[in-house]
Amino acid sequence: VINIRGTGNANPSAPTSPTATPATVCLSGTVTLSASGCSGGTLTWYDASNNSTVSSTPTVSTNKSFYATCTNNGCTSVASSNVNVSVITPLGASPGNVGINWTGAVSTNWNDACNWNPAWVPD
Repeated sequence: VINIRGTGNANPSAPTSPTATPATVCLSGTVTLSASGCSGGTLTWYDASNNSTVSSTPTVSTNKSFYATCTNNGCTSVASSNVNVSVITPLGASPGNVGINWTGAVSTNWNDACNWNPAWVPD
């Protein structure tokens, strides 16, 4: 009879509550990625479109999704849920006679086109 007893470490839990601050940027910008649940381990962030590693402060210029894993004692968790970052691109010309609504998506600046939908400062 051979007895085998496990002495390895269990995989850590997946990181929870992933966030991006800010979650919306105008044209391009740097966001800060954070998540909970990786106490004592190393949090690694990934671009969900290609599974490549990214820093916790990536610069984005297109809509992106990111996820994280936690590595502790040589074991890596499954992936967290995705966190999404939206990029607003201002219109190049007046949208014409349409309703333009205030969103305040990126700041409180009324002269920033990215705070309006569609992204154009009203005339």
